[in-house]
Amino acid sequence: MTRFNTVKYDKPSGTIAIGPVIAAGGRVPGPGVAGFSLGGGFNWLSNTVGLTVDTILGYQLVKPNGDIVSVTQTSNPDLFFALKGIVTQFTFKAFPVGQVWGGLLTYGAAQTAEFNAAFANFAVNNTDPKAEIVAGYVLDTSRNPLVANIMFYNGPTPPAGVFDKFLAIKNASSDISTRSFLSLVEGYFNTLSFFEYTLPIVNAILNETTCWGARLAAYPNATAQYHMEPFLKTFLTHNTTATAWPFYRTTKFLQFTWSDPKDDTIMRGFMEQSAAHLTSVANQNGQAIQQLPLYPNCSIYGTIQAQVDPQDVMGLAGGWKV
Repeated sequence: MTRFNTVKYDKPSGTIAIGPVIAAGGRVPGPGVAGFSLGGGFNWLSNTVGLTVDTILGYQLVKPNGDIVSVTQTSNPDLFFALKGIVTQFTFKAFPVGQVWGGLLTYGAAQTAEFNAAFANFAVNNTDPKAEIVAGYVLDTSRNPLVANIMFYNGPTPPAGVFDKFLAIKNASSDISTRSFLSLVEGYFNTLSFFEYTLPIVNAILNETTCWGARLAAYPNATAQYHMEPFLKTFLTHNTTATAWPFYRTTKFLQFTWSDPKDDTIMRGFMEQSAAHLTSVANQNGQAIQQLPLYPNCSIYGTIQAQVDPQDVMGLAGGWKV
């Protein structure tokens, strides 16, 4: 992945050819372009342009039989939909971005109720595609819940009313400012999907943070974090071709970390228990989220694999299967 280290911008076509680096649009500096792009790609422009995977125009690919091919929606739509091979180049749509507004706000335990109400209001009522937030509950050294809220607006200043409820809450720290897009990205798992972030759902997620934070205190260096990402109802309408990504618009990440390998099994069990409890809460609030597909592109992997890799060469090598 570290060899993806070139960026070529073609101004007439408005595209970028990336030969693996950190993908433009990524919200954290860790993931490389390949995993980020092929895995979906939530980005700060998602409400406006969709997921990163749906901005990819083409791949250069080494097939299991050794052929080097260019894969696009036109040349090979099935393989383009569910890709497997050795990708050597990605071609993306490029989007102009000037100065943006945003940063990180943190709140203490006493402000969680006020934050929950503001978050639920934003998740349900925001209609501005330029405005996004990523919020999470973390525990301080005393195992008290804190809120980390990253806000983003694709412009130098958000309109009045978009983030006002968050800004009115007494914060523990803030680095909100007008800045370059790059500085915002640099500044700063089990998965569940919800139809909506209602206040009961948000409160339940906070309760999970407190509950599991207390239980994990007995395990070395173990932490539990819950991150919430609301998107507009138009989130998945920007792609004009078939997409492998789910149709829901709110994603919930359960992030448990630990240091002792002997705790692997029990920690996975803890995550599954937490996910099951939140699923139950969602069902009680009228959201049958167990029906939401997490990875629907997997449902047709057998057909495409038989066409592209009839000898199952990629299966012999291990890794992800298509």
